[in-house]
Amino acid sequence: MVSVLVNVEVKPERLDEFLDVMRKDAEGSRTEPGCLRFDVLQDQENPCKFVFYEVYKNAEAAAEHRDYPHFKLWTDFKVCATGEPASATCLLLPPGRPLHPLFFWQADGVVSSVSSKPKFTPWGFSDA
Repeated sequence: MVSVLVNVEVKPERLDEFLDVMRKDAEGSRTEPGCLRFDVLQDQENPCKFVFYEVYKNAEAAAEHRDYPHFKLWTDFKVCATGEPASATCLLLPPGRPLHPLFFWQADGVVSSVSSKPKFTPWGFSDA
């Protein structure tokens, strides 16, 4: 199994567009044969911050994820004519590394506490 953790912060003026894009990406990703889990969590205190937690059967399935049309929606959103609408940090978690619910691993290996609890609905976003 391969786990991927992505931290994203979206510009407020692009939030509605991001929600639409990620709803389509999450729903599409969950239909991929190699995708075991695709969660999108929204920070309760800052509605522009998100965490994606993705789990794939193997490295090949994780790589194939990038070839699907729903993934292109996300990449097109990140790089658009008006500049960067979101900042994203992606971390590939090695097999067997525990992920404590109160902490996340940053790319440099430093553990930072999460200041708020994300709210999760079945498709991944807060209804509030």
